[in-house]
Amino acid sequence: INNFVQNIPFNARMNRQRFIDAIQKVKGVKDLELIDLDARYGTLDYAPVGREYIPFAGHMVLQEEDSNISYESYV
Repeated sequence: INNFVQNIPFNARMNRQRFIDAIQKVKGVKDLELIDLDARYGTLDYAPVGREYIPFAGHMVLQEEDSNISYESYV
């Protein structure tokens, strides 16, 4: 996820489907359920990301302390 976010070109749009595709390409990932994808600028409230998100500052940073990411074994 960090790699994807860091490789979004400056002033580019973040595409939700490309984000999902990038996660699914990671070795060991068998399935993905993306329940919620939100973004915010500065101290504004988080808002849902639709098909695309244009960052206000031209770039994005993953706020891990605000993230709720869970990994489960696929058996």
